[in-house]
Amino acid sequence: MIRKILFLFKISLAFNFLFAFGLKAQPVTPVISGVIKDAIALKPIPDVNVYIAGSTLGCSTDKKGYYEIKQLSAGNYRLVVSCIGYKTLTKKITIAEGGNYRYSFALEQKVYRLPTVIVSQADAELWKKRLNIFKRELIGTSSNADSCTIENPTTLSFDENNDTLFAYAAQPLIIKNKSLGYEIKYFLESFKYFEPSVKYSGLPVFKELKPRNSNQKNIWQERRLETYCGSLRHFLTTAVKDFKFILTNPPADSSEFDTLNSPLKREGFKVRHRVIQKIGQRIWKYDVPINTLEYIYNGDVNYEKIISFNDFLKVTYIRKLEDKHYAEFVGKFGSPENPTSLILLHGSKISIDNQGRFFDKFRIETFGYWAFERLADTLPSDYSVPDSVLENVNFNK
Repeated sequence: MIRKILFLFKISLAFNFLFAFGLKAQPVTPVISGVIKDAIALKPIPDVNVYIAGSTLGCSTDKKGYYEIKQLSAGNYRLVVSCIGYKTLTKKITIAEGGNYRYSFALEQKVYRLPTVIVSQADAELWKKRLNIFKRELIGTSSNADSCTIENPTTLSFDENNDTLFAYAAQPLIIKNKSLGYEIKYFLESFKYFEPSVKYSGLPVFKELKPRNSNQKNIWQERRLETYCGSLRHFLTTAVKDFKFILTNPPADSSEFDTLNSPLKREGFKVRHRVIQKIGQRIWKYDVPINTLEYIYNGDVNYEKIISFNDFLKVTYIRKLEDKHYAEFVGKFGSPENPTSLILLHGSKISIDNQGRFFDKFRIETFGYWAFERLADTLPSDYSVPDSVLENVNFNK
């Protein structure tokens, strides 16, 4: 079944390619370009890596320090500028539907101070223990995480204060995800672990690994598709499409929402509003149907949507079962169920774009299955799947 879906996936992509390039008049896609110079010498720097964080999009500067990134869609991005010997620079940018955007930078040189360090056997064991915690909390414990390795772990250092573990990286972490076929350059910004909770942030940049043969390529495509389906980004992207559907096909009332042939339903999602009520000393929790218009509305620009709701959203994806390691993560027994997650907003609202991307990662807190998924289950933001595939895939068969 999955092989058949992947075949349809490839046919759909090929058709879109021929359709897009077979027309004479094409919409103008945004282009980012600029020149990277040394902040002191003011001379161009060649071979600087300029990336779109969270994606596979990027390039290196030429001999004149010039770079150019194409194939962008409208939305919010974070640009990463990285070069050996210089401080890494990041910048939040907003791209509209078309046009050229110029971003030039002057990089400051990085001074390396290497103090003499004497490491005892006890220190080495403690560092290894902390590394294992770091890998578990950042990369995760899913089936995809089983095949992930940190190629340069010695760039990490740790500190512990009041039972809270902090991690720092002198250089970007190089993580190979051999399950999905990506090398991830991860710019760690912060990491704070206090059992049982963790809070971290960073900028991943993806590069596709070269498959050994066509069989491995197909396996990676299958795993990427299964990883994407039911993910937080899949849900947010579909919610935007669902919002457009509801605007043109409004339900009579919220209770009728589940009967609509909406994108969320067609792509396998079941959404409820989990209401929390406190009456005296008792706390009541109950789930009610929700209309998309009750929690999502237009933003200030046409590619932006605003999500706002009280209490929690409860989201179930009915087209696949939980990962085999999830039961151990939550400490439950019994047969795997359909993945169910809860979303909590810290603040009254959050802005997302049409690809389900958002800047403030700490504004959304997830529980349940999405809390189980970590870096090993993250795909680049430019990974996309045709609607025809998402509406027909079913991993339960």
